[in-house]
Amino acid sequence: MRIYVCCFGILVILFSGCKKNSSPVVPTDKPIGAFTVTVADRGANYAVINWTQATTVDPKDAVTYTVILGSDTILLNKLQYTVTPANLTPNAYHGKVIARNSQGSAMVDTFYVSAFNGYFLGFSFSFSYSKYTLSANYSSLWSFPSSYNVPMGGSYYSYNTPAISGDTLFIGESKVMTALSLKTGTRLWSVATTGSSQSSVLYDKGMVYTATDAQKMIAINTSNHTVKWTFDAPVNTTLLTEPIIVNNTLYFCSSNSLFAIDAATGIKKWSYYFVNGDNVANCSTPTSDGVNIYFTVMSTRSMLSLNAQSGTLNWQYIYGTQAESIFLNNRNITQIHNGVILQTLGPKTIAVNATTGSLLWNVPTSCNPGFRGDTVYMCYSGKMHALNIKTGTQIWQSADAFDVVYNNGYNSDIVVVGNKLYASGNNCLLTEVNADTGKTSMSISSYAAGLYVVFPVVILNNKTYYGNSSAVVR
Repeated sequence: MRIYVCCFGILVILFSGCKKNSSPVVPTDKPIGAFTVTVADRGANYAVINWTQATTVDPKDAVTYTVILGSDTILLNKLQYTVTPANLTPNAYHGKVIARNSQGSAMVDTFYVSAFNGYFLGFSFSFSYSKYTLSANYSSLWSFPSSYNVPMGGSYYSYNTPAISGDTLFIGESKVMTALSLKTGTRLWSVATTGSSQSSVLYDKGMVYTATDAQKMIAINTSNHTVKWTFDAPVNTTLLTEPIIVNNTLYFCSSNSLFAIDAATGIKKWSYYFVNGDNVANCSTPTSDGVNIYFTVMSTRSMLSLNAQSGTLNWQYIYGTQAESIFLNNRNITQIHNGVILQTLGPKTIAVNATTGSLLWNVPTSCNPGFRGDTVYMCYSGKMHALNIKTGTQIWQSADAFDVVYNNGYNSDIVVVGNKLYASGNNCLLTEVNADTGKTSMSISSYAAGLYVVFPVVILNNKTYYGNSSAVVR
């Protein structure tokens, strides 16, 4: 009997053990896989935060996301993969994205929004030059010269684009070239010039170049603050254009000639004569692709291509007849990008093949364009437009109105900074536009601050961005 009971007990134990092992308990918690968070964009008062989709064991189990920025929860348990917090300060932020499934599992990834370090430079109605924080709630950091009651440089000279090197800003005043501290706006030094600067300032390899209303091109050594050389244009010419520099050679126009000048010595290499015009703005500011020089002459209604080394004519494109009312403004600048030359005229802007000199397309008269890849950004007919530079096909047109072609003969710039565009106009000091969509992301009122910006300069994270009116970028 004892043997039988023991055997029965052993069988029960064995049976129970086998039954337990054949039916394991499956956990209800389904873990979430890793995902990645990136800060795709940072503006003065916003950031764009994106993240990838987190993986889960059960693909039918929806994963939601919570985003914490600093101490604030800006997204709570939502099924989305991007968020754009607004009303941020320029300060840096730490944050995290929490992914959760329906079973309660969670996975966390952290991110960092860097501090926004942005500024822009512009003129006020009293023609003082100022530096401002690049934000909708902007503030003035300095203004120069705040005590002056006369235009810097006089008349339109004060609208010229400065040049920046390190912490030094070079700007033309009335019969003076001045260097300012970019940080504080204080005058570092000044050099007397024959005549007042009437062109944007060109900085290259420690030298500053500018044209004056005394028909002189002047080179200033920024190390010892002296005039290195002066080139006198012929007496029968007027209004020198802004200079460009290509392979240590300066190129610029007078009212009847284009000059090639050795940048180190100021000695003329060659000149190309064309018909003098009644209007002092007879020749555009030239541009170059490193091999050829391109410019437009109003008196002959033509665009020309010259060999940069010899000055020989490659081709000439006639863009109009003498009977047509076509004109160059004071700051009309020939542009070239990806083999296409653009020239703003009154009343049209033309795009010409740089190799053949043939017309590609045209649109109404525009502001100075901005470029990004094969896209050209222009303002005309009261809107901002993105066009394919090869074909002129429109990519987008802004919903907001843009009036950046000035009535006083100055065409403003579009400054391209990554995927952002900055433009100024009569109704707004500065507008920030998404380069991919044409949507306005920030707008700063001008008249409330007494500001007037024709050629804005943008500084973002210690890098300077100019519009194409600047001699520095041409």
